Amino acid sequence: QQEWQKNLAAYVNFESVSAADIQARLASGDYQMLLLPMTPGDADIATLLGAFRSDSRQNYFGYQNPVYDNLLTEAGAQSTPEAAAAKYAQAETLLLSDAVVIPLYWETSYLAVADGVGGIEISAFGDEIYFKYATRD
Repeated sequence: QQEWQKNLAAYVNFESVSAADIQARLASGDYQMLLLPMTPGDADIATLLGAFRSDSRQNYFGYQNPVYDNLLTEAGAQSTPEAAAAKYAQAETLLLSDAVVIPLYWETSYLAVADGVGGIEISAFGDEIYFKYATRD
């Protein structure tokens, strides 16, 4: 709490609650701010950002923005990964500017690979490593 006051000029009271209590409060809207981890269920940005669609069952925050919804729809309709990524980036920027979520930290992972090893693939969110096409010189 002192760090929040010192660095952010935010005066807050923290309350540690169980996972069941968090779910109940999310469902009822009985909170002002939540600190909780958000990670996609799979390595797909559409899944993570899709949780904030107006009609999403995972939209516990009640966020509704037709511009955001349209950006996600447009992203899914793009014919190239680059075009889709640009639309998802616009949607992410809008989500952050509307202050629905405020990322406070993210985990960093490191992977050491010996010289001559190649073909290892890492999922977009770093949660899976694929060795199917791994090679060694």
